[in-house]
Amino acid sequence: MSSVPDTASAAAPAGIAPSGGAPLNRALLVVSAILVAYVLTGLLAPYLVGDYISMNPASRLKPPGSEHWFGTDQLGRDIFGRTMVGTGNSLLVGGSVALLTTVIGTAIGLFAGYFRMGEWLIMRLMDGMMSIPSVLLAIALAALIGSGLGTVIIAITITEIPRMVRLVR
Repeated sequence: MSSVPDTASAAAPAGIAPSGGAPLNRALLVVSAILVAYVLTGLLAPYLVGDYISMNPASRLKPPGSEHWFGTDQLGRDIFGRTMVGTGNSLLVGGSVALLTTVIGTAIGLFAGYFRMGEWLIMRLMDGMMSIPSVLLAIALAALIGSGLGTVIIAITITEIPRMVRLVR
């Protein structure tokens, strides 16, 4: 008679999780850890870097070192601190624009697709909005409501909404 091999005691092949789940992808874990570190660093930067705004003319144009990791600029400000705070600002703008564009563009696109009578008017309005250069709109908004992150978020959101409307419709 033939004997049935005992497969329960055999070790699982490399790359396969012994519990029957999906294999552990180390590259995905590394990339995820880097992304989480980037986001946390950007969000916590104002609390981590200290004073990054004040000018120190005695420390102007210093090379990178232990005190200033990226050196200092022409006004003696720490470039590393300014870079970290800029990372947080970029994350804020990108996340806000993505959220606002998705919500507003999806609502308008669903309305245009569901109510066919207003579709032509809405889509022509979106075509008109797409013809306005985003830099020109940003300059006009800065002149009207002042400069700042809010102005940047509004300008980019306004120029990206027509693309989302077209996608959803």
